Amino acid sequence: MEYNIITLGINCAPALIAKDLELRKYSLPFDWIVSNNIQIINCIEDDFSKFHKKLHFTLDNHWQMDEYGIQYPHEYPVNHDGTIVDNWQDYHEEVLAKYQRRIERFKNIMNDSKPIIALYFGQLKYAEILKKYMEQKYNKIIIFVVATNEKAIRNIDNIIICNVYNNDQSRDKAYWRNGINEAISKVKNVSVLVRNKRIKNINKIFMKLF
Repeated sequence: MEYNIITLGINCAPALIAKDLELRKYSLPFDWIVSNNIQIINCIEDDFSKFHKKLHFTLDNHWQMDEYGIQYPHEYPVNHDGTIVDNWQDYHEEVLAKYQRRIERFKNIMNDSKPIIALYFGQLKYAEILKKYMEQKYNKIIIFVVATNEKAIRNIDNIIICNVYNNDQSRDKAYWRNGINEAISKVKNVSVLVRNKRIKNINKIFMKLF
C-alpha cells in the first residue's frame, strides 16, 4: 500500500468507515473510543503512559474512562441492561495488552515514510488544530478527510470535507467515499512526483559520471 490510514475524532465513526471500505486490516488506539483533541494531544505528548489505565465508570456504568478523559464504550462484557459486568477487571490485562499492540502500530505508522490519510469526524476547527499539531510533532504532511456538517469558509491545505448532518450519516461510507478517493488520488500524485524527482536526480548523477 502506498499510504497509511489513521482514524481520529469524537467517536468511532471513522474507524467503522475504514473497516467498511476495507482500507486497512488493523486497529489503532484512537479507533473505537470517544475522545476530543485535548485528550488525543495529551496522550501523544505523554507517550500513552496513562492510556486505558486507572479506569473509572461513566454514563451510569455503561462505559469506562481513563486519566486522559478518553472513554471506552466497547471493551468489556456487559449485563442485560448494558452496564459493565462487576468482574470487568478480570479482562483488563488482556484489553490493555491489545491496546499496547495498537499503540505500537500507531507509532510505527507515524514514523513510517509513507504518506498518511487521517479520517476525522468532528468540527472543522478541531480537525485543523489536530492536523497542525500532528504535522509538527511527526514532521510530515497528513491529509485529513473530515466528516462535518460545516462549510469551509476558506481553503485549508490538505483538508477534504465530507458533509454529513447526523450521526447515522457519519457512519455511512457513501458520505465518505468521494473525499477518501480524493485523498488517495492526492497521495498517489505526490508519490509519483517524488518518484520522478528521485529518478531525475539519479539520472543527473549518472550523466555526470559519464
